[in-house]
Amino acid sequence: MASELLLIVEDDEKRRRTLDAFLSPQYHLIFAESVEKAVKQVDSGRLFKIAIVDWRLPAEDNSLPEPGGGFRVMREISERCPQLPVIVTYSWDTRDTIEKRLSELKNLKVVRYMEKPLLLDELTSSIQQALAA
Repeated sequence: MASELLLIVEDDEKRRRTLDAFLSPQYHLIFAESVEKAVKQVDSGRLFKIAIVDWRLPAEDNSLPEPGGGFRVMREISERCPQLPVIVTYSWDTRDTIEKRLSELKNLKVVRYMEKPLLLDELTSSIQQALAA
């Protein structure tokens, strides 16, 4: 039974399929695979309960993922839905680098940083904790 609406911003198709298979029995999922598509979802007016955002994202023209491409998405979230909990996923940059950059966004509500490859049980636990808070 899908209930809560989650925004998942991930450019890797295999990871999107894995997350869909693992999370869709419990949650209603909306996927965005680029910065522009994610920003459109944030602007859509949907009432997301959590956003899971990849730190490195390509532009819609499929250019190479830029370090901090997810920063643009999170800036939109901080401006338009500051109450929305965010789980940041990353693999290439260090958590310290990401935290320093995100500290510029005073209204952003990061509830967890998760290094890839994601441990799906930990992700589920993080989602449940954020929903319960």
